Amino acid sequence: MPATDSLPPASTKLRLLDSAEQLFAQRGVHDTATRDIVAAAGQRNESALQYHFGSREGLIDALHRRRLGQVQVRRIERLDALLATTPEPSVREFCAVLIMPVVDLCRADRDFIDICAFSARSRWRPANA
Repeated sequence: MPATDSLPPASTKLRLLDSAEQLFAQRGVHDTATRDIVAAAGQRNESALQYHFGSREGLIDALHRRRLGQVQVRRIERLDALLATTPEPSVREFCAVLIMPVVDLCRADRDFIDICAFSARSRWRPANA
């Protein structure tokens, strides 16, 4: 693996996102230190996270946006296909449009399962628990 100092900034940002996603899924948001994310991304400079995301909350928002974008693209594709073949879709069919992209991504992408775990932990566990 090349030295992280020679990687372009976009690679650093992606490595921070990937590392945070994995650590948050394993440990939970509140039990993962920022320095652990930076180290897992192969960075020596602890301000790298601040530089790329502004804050820990900015990192979390970026993680949610990245994965929600994947879901939304698939939902739109499914909705377009449904409306092209079914003039009056049922509630069940609309529910499938919303839910099946998440199921499909979980089946196809282990990292997506990690972000679902991270999302569940970050939403359901209070910061002071």
